[in-house]
Amino acid sequence: MKAILATYEADRPDLVFALPQGRIDIGRDPGCQFQLPDPEVSRRHAEVEAIPGGWCVRDLGSSNGTRVNGQAAQSRRLAHGDRIGIGPFEIWFLLDVDAEAFQPSLRIDLSAQAVKPTRTPAPD
Repeated sequence: MKAILATYEADRPDLVFALPQGRIDIGRDPGCQFQLPDPEVSRRHAEVEAIPGGWCVRDLGSSNGTRVNGQAAQSRRLAHGDRIGIGPFEIWFLLDVDAEAFQPSLRIDLSAQAVKPTRTPAPD
């Protein structure tokens, strides 16, 4: 089941991240796959993980907590269109969409072919 995390700015996709099967860490630490550089975000703030039949988000003991659709959430199964709140960021969880269909201002590549994570401008 394809899933992405996306942030928006001025009603336009700003950052699009295609979720790999498995688990990703979200936080301010450079070792996190989805980095959010803000002091309100803990070093390892939350994780998103593929679980049987879907996806789930878990707070990793962060200082400011994790929200799903505005509600505090320690661990929550995700549904299409859910908004994950981490610090000042709102991250949309979208299912069964093709990341290539989005035209974000930045696209993150964490594929095995990339020597290191890259952020490249998306075509206009």
